[in-house]
Amino acid sequence: MKQPRTSLNPAGKSPDLTATGFLTLKTSDDSQSMVVAVNSRFPKPEEFICSLVESFPCLRQRWKVTPETWDADQLGRQLGVFSSGERWAALFVLCVWNPGYAKEMGWTFDPIEAASVWGTENRNAFIAWMQKPYWP
Repeated sequence: MKQPRTSLNPAGKSPDLTATGFLTLKTSDDSQSMVVAVNSRFPKPEEFICSLVESFPCLRQRWKVTPETWDADQLGRQLGVFSSGERWAALFVLCVWNPGYAKEMGWTFDPIEAASVWGTENRNAFIAWMQKPYWP
């Protein structure tokens, strides 16, 4: 079976350059894709995780964070004051940030429980990450 080839411009298609400076590379038969940085600097882990935080409306409204102020332990300390939807979003972010540390701290994420309390926009943030997962 012939292996599909990866190309910046497969079959004459325009590359998918997003506003974040990433390019989606697809195989000639569109069966696989990967995202690569096209700018001169790869985003820092803190930039990735802040982008994930910002993707959840419930966290965006409640917890202001920048790459310079990101602190997983600070987010973990706030779990007790968050609503259930905020708490599930925060637990998800913490598990993406550092799965081993999250497990050690007892920060576990249950997608079924989360989906039962999240509204559409928060579920969509989770689904978007699941479709193109990344770890900082």
